[in-house]
Amino acid sequence: MFKCSISKASLQAIRGDVLVLSLFENEGISDPLMKEIDQRLKGWIRQLLKNKEFRGKVHECEWISVPTGLGIRRILLVGLGSKKKFWIDTARRVAGTAAREITRKRFKKVTILLHGADGTDVSSKALAQAVVEGTAIGEYQFETYKTEETSHRRTKIQSLHLLAPKGESLSALKTDAQRGLILAECQNQARDIINTPANEITPKRLTEIAREEARRWGFKVRVFDLPEIKRLRMGGLLNVGRGSENPPHFVVLEHAGRKRNEAPVVIVGKGITFDSGGLSLKPSNSMETMKYDKAGAVATLYSLVAAARLKISQRVIGLMAIAENLPSGKAYKPGDVVRTMSGKTIEVLNTDAEGRVVLSDALSYAERYNPKAVIDIATLTGACVIALGYDAIGMMGREKDSNEIKAALKKAGEFTGERVWELPLWDEYYDAIKSPIADIKNVGNRAAGTITAAAFLGHFTEKYPWVHLDIAGAGWLEESKPYLSKGPTGVGVRLLTQYLLDLS
Repeated sequence: MFKCSISKASLQAIRGDVLVLSLFENEGISDPLMKEIDQRLKGWIRQLLKNKEFRGKVHECEWISVPTGLGIRRILLVGLGSKKKFWIDTARRVAGTAAREITRKRFKKVTILLHGADGTDVSSKALAQAVVEGTAIGEYQFETYKTEETSHRRTKIQSLHLLAPKGESLSALKTDAQRGLILAECQNQARDIINTPANEITPKRLTEIAREEARRWGFKVRVFDLPEIKRLRMGGLLNVGRGSENPPHFVVLEHAGRKRNEAPVVIVGKGITFDSGGLSLKPSNSMETMKYDKAGAVATLYSLVAAARLKISQRVIGLMAIAENLPSGKAYKPGDVVRTMSGKTIEVLNTDAEGRVVLSDALSYAERYNPKAVIDIATLTGACVIALGYDAIGMMGREKDSNEIKAALKKAGEFTGERVWELPLWDEYYDAIKSPIADIKNVGNRAAGTITAAAFLGHFTEKYPWVHLDIAGAGWLEESKPYLSKGPTGVGVRLLTQYLLDLS
């Protein structure tokens, strides 16, 4: 990850290869330093605007060669779009666009003038954090398995220097910029692990990564292997993992915070390191990306890493239910009845609806903490992609006890750009998963698949306030977006960490 520094905006503070200047659409030049730079360029930026060669449309980019004396090689103009539509994630997205342009040109040292807070609802502190996040997340590349050097290979940014508006506290801006760097690093580490294929990230290897991160950042970890899972009678996790030669694991993480005796927030993550569908086998084109079915557990792990690194005062427990869902002679079968840790029984109608089955035991385990809130995060249903596409996280919870958590997650989502959209979870939806031979069945009919999956989980969360986050769409992109490349997004890390920060 690059080094980040900050100073007051001045010509003397400009350094590196590239200076990034951002402009609103049809707003002209208002920033004092930008005006001074334009004078050095003999009015070149104003001329571009006058001739409409650069309009400031969101994500629009224009490179300018720089004469000697400014201490940089190039200026990159990038558009912020309409000032009326500007929000915190615009800054993040535009920074990501700039980062991709810069690394494509193979520049490494970047200075960015913080511009956009004046006349908007975005504070300079939030802007500093968002710009750092967008730059770091936007420059992300996963090239672990590439062995050939090519001329098309992008570089990595080595340093980012922020120029702060006059009148702003540098120490406050530095704190927020550093927070952005930590959060982006945690998200990118999550993306690395999700990107790593299942032949390398087995259930055991994922537990080893959890141990490594816990040792590095000073939070507690406990790993339950197969005998302990059997002792706990986690029938859901056991049965899903039965078809694989790699046995399931259950991981408990704990960030103590500053109030060790307070009721914790428990985050529960689905960690299917590979999902073939089991005996209800997926088609091959649906299976090829299923290394990403561990995204919920990985987001859980790196939310705990972020909590430890940021020294969040709230006590946090992370639970990772980890298994590999494969077909074999030992695999669980459609028609089986599974007894879970809670004692409730599940009629299995589809072995590809395995995520909710492993989460049933993890959610039951969460009871022992008497939590103030439980949030599960999972790539749970393809139906969520159909309902909400790739931009929103599906959010559900019981009306009577989860409204406060949902409101806090919605607020955190607006700040981080990892937005949630609530779907109803009325009593009527629970009827769809009633089983004639067991307590519940693991799938309903075709209607409202995302909601009935949440209703299934609701049977195991009756003793505490609970919210379910379905990241099946938001967790993996088929096409690149401004600061997120195609593939796993690491979604949930910044959302959950912001929720914890707000609680603290």
